[in-house]
Amino acid sequence: PFSIPSTTISTPESPDLKEEIDKVIIDEKKKIKKSTQKFSGKVIIGTVKGDVHDLGKNIMVALMEGLGIDVEDLGVDTPPNIFVEKAKLSDVKVIALSCLLTITTSSIKQTINELDKAGIRKKVKIIIGGAGTSQELADTVNADAYAKNAFDGLRVIEKWLLNSS
Repeated sequence: PFSIPSTTISTPESPDLKEEIDKVIIDEKKKIKKSTQKFSGKVIIGTVKGDVHDLGKNIMVALMEGLGIDVEDLGVDTPPNIFVEKAKLSDVKVIALSCLLTITTSSIKQTINELDKAGIRKKVKIIIGGAGTSQELADTVNADAYAKNAFDGLRVIEKWLLNSS
């Protein structure tokens, strides 16, 4: 689950990007070790409406799956109503919103507002991450956490799912 096709991430400026990412993932996987702890609940993750970037999200999904977390990847350019529908249908405890483009950060706020209107917001934890996000944005949109990178996000989500009831 930790392989990412090189065609999706190689660029002329960084042809060795895939190898570097693979090294980081392997190192983190060694640190994580398969957990014998049971996680309570499910994570839904997606790149918000208007943004089609998925490298960081895909790394996050691979790390969660490797740890044994139940995760559903909603893909890219995910509208708020899809997050709401998926959160209603399953045992979702965490919603992870990814955003690379700063021009799509308004989609994060819109998604959180829609979750609130649907009565879901109080039942879930929301984490945001990606190059277009920051702790300041997380505070502004009332997200529960900001992940500087996939590994920080994994640690936060792991803690939430181990402590949820």
